[in-house]
Amino acid sequence: MLTGKSNAEKIWNNFLKSKRFNNYACAGILGNMNAESGLISQNMQDSFEKTYNDITYTNAIDNGSYSREKFSMDAIGYGICQWTWHTRKRNLYNYAKSKNVSIGDLEMQLEFFYKEISEVFPSIFRSLRYATSVEEASDVMLFKYECPANAESLRSKRTEFGYKYYTLFVTNTTTKTEGVVSMGYKYYTKGKAVKVSDHFYSTEFDCHGSGCCSQTIVNEKMPVHLEQIRNHFNAPVTITSPYRCPTHNSRPSVGGAPNSRHTKGDACDIVVKGVPPRTVAQYCESIGILGIGLYETQKDGFFVHIDERDYKSFWYGQSERPVTTFGAYNGTTSSGSNIQNTNTLDTILNIGDRGAAVKAMQEKLIRLGYSCGDAGADGDFGNGTYTAVRKFQSEHSIGVDGIAGAQTLTAIDNAIKALDANNNSGSLVGDKVKTTASLLNVRSGAGTSNRIVKQVKAGTVATVIEERDGWCKLDNPSGWVSRDYVTKI
Repeated sequence: MLTGKSNAEKIWNNFLKSKRFNNYACAGILGNMNAESGLISQNMQDSFEKTYNDITYTNAIDNGSYSREKFSMDAIGYGICQWTWHTRKRNLYNYAKSKNVSIGDLEMQLEFFYKEISEVFPSIFRSLRYATSVEEASDVMLFKYECPANAESLRSKRTEFGYKYYTLFVTNTTTKTEGVVSMGYKYYTKGKAVKVSDHFYSTEFDCHGSGCCSQTIVNEKMPVHLEQIRNHFNAPVTITSPYRCPTHNSRPSVGGAPNSRHTKGDACDIVVKGVPPRTVAQYCESIGILGIGLYETQKDGFFVHIDERDYKSFWYGQSERPVTTFGAYNGTTSSGSNIQNTNTLDTILNIGDRGAAVKAMQEKLIRLGYSCGDAGADGDFGNGTYTAVRKFQSEHSIGVDGIAGAQTLTAIDNAIKALDANNNSGSLVGDKVKTTASLLNVRSGAGTSNRIVKQVKAGTVATVIEERDGWCKLDNPSGWVSRDYVTKI
C-alpha cells in the first residue's frame, strides 16, 4: 500500500522533476523513501516510540529541550529518509536551523537530501541521474544511500514500491493501456497478456522469477527484430530467457551477470524451431543486430542470445569467447555447425504444451522423484510439470526458467541413465530403497496384471526382500512395485 499520496505528488512533481531526475530515478528514490518513512517527514523510527512519538520528538528538537548533540547521537532514524548516522543527523539539524524551519519540514528535508547526494555522495548522484531502469535507481538508493544492514532482503520490496510509483506517475498519466513507451522501452504488467506484435505477447517477455517483480520491461526494438526472425524462417520463436529483474537475476539458480542486459529489458535468448543456432546467429548478424551470443553445444545449450546494444559485440559459448563474425548468411544451414542432434534442438517443452514428448519427460521426472502433480504423466505440461521442471533445474545447476530445452532434457536423460546404472548394478535384495513415483501402485504380485493392494507416495522407504522380472517385493508396505520406480539409498 502506498501511503502519503499527497506527499508523493509533491516529491515527484514539485521536487524531483524540478531537479531534472528522469522517471526511473524518481521512482527509485520515491520507492525507498516510502519504505523508510511512509513519506512522512516527521516520522520517528517506530521501535524507539516509548517516551516520544513523531510529534513530541519533533517538537522537543524544535524547542531545544532535545539538544542537537542528543538528536545526533541517539541512533533514532528520523525524517523522510530515516537519517540515523550521527554526522548526517547533525548536518540535518544544522541545515534546518540555517533555514529557520522545523526539523520535520518536508521541503527542507528534500533539499537536504539533494544537497547530500550532489555534494557529499556525487557517485550516487551520477548513478541516479543516469539510471536506465527503476530497479537500477532503487538499488542505488538501497545499497549506496540508505545502506540498511538487511539490504538484500529488502531489495525486491523496494523495487516493487518504485514500480508502483512509476505506474502511478508515468504509466497511468501517459496512457491507460499496457505497453507505454518511455525512453525507448515498453512497460507491461507481469502476468497480463498484451499483444506486443503479430506473433508475440508481453507474457513471453515476463521475468521467470517468482515473488520478485510486478512489471516487465522490453526494449521497443526487440519485438521488431523477433518478428523479422520469425517471419524469415516461418517458424515459431521461443524466448527461453527474456527480461530478468535484478532480484531474480542475482539468485544463485540464475547466476546472471550483475549488469546483464536481461535486467534492463534489452536482451532475449531465443530458439527458432528446426533452425540451428548458428544459422539464426548468421541471420541476426545480417539484419544488423549488434549483440549476439551463439550457443550450439550440449554443454552450452542450443540457443542464440540477442540484445539491443548500440555497439557490436559477438561471442561464442558460455566462455563468451569473442568472435568478429558468425559467417555470411546464405539462407541455408551452416556447414560449420557443431550440432549433432537436431531432434534435441527441435524439442522445447513449455507450459501449455501437450503430447507424447511431454508425457515421456513427465515419466522420467516422476522416476527421478519429481512430482508432476496429481494427474501424473498425462502428457499435459501444466503447473505441476512446470514446478517439477523448475525444481529439477534448480537441483542440477541449470538456469531455472521452467522451460525444458536441450540442456534440461539432456540432463533429465543423464539422470535417468545414472539411476538405471545404480539400479542395474546388481540385486537390490536386502537393500533399502525409496520410491520415486509421485504415487506408486503396490501390487499383490510381480506385474501390472496383479491387483493393487496399496498406493504409496514418493520418498517411501522400504527394504527389498525379493526380486522377479524387473519387480521388487517390499517388506513394508508388503507388496510388489516396479524396479523402475525405486532407487537404492
